[in-house]
Amino acid sequence: MVDRRLGFVRLYIGWTVGAIPVLVVLDAFSPLLFYVVSLIGFAVIFEATATDNVDPRWRRRLRLAGVALVLGFAAVAAYQVWLIVQSV
Repeated sequence: MVDRRLGFVRLYIGWTVGAIPVLVVLDAFSPLLFYVVSLIGFAVIFEATATDNVDPRWRRRLRLAGVALVLGFAAVAAYQVWLIVQSV
C-alpha cells in the first residue's frame, strides 16, 4: 500500500517539476499557469493510478485534497474575473 502512495507522489512531483522547464521554454511561466498545469496533472495522475474495485483510505483523503485544489482554482478564476470587471 505504501508503494502505491509513494508512486502517486513520485508521479505528481515529476509532473510538477517537469512542468517548470516546459513553461519556461515556452516563455509562458506564471504562478497561475503553473497552478493550472499542476491541477491538471493531479487529476490525470489521480485517474491513471485508480484501481477498479478497491478504494483505499489514502485515496479518499487524496480526493479531499483534489476538492481543495479545485476550490483554490475557482477562487483564482473568480479573482481574475473580478480584475477584468474592475478594469471596465
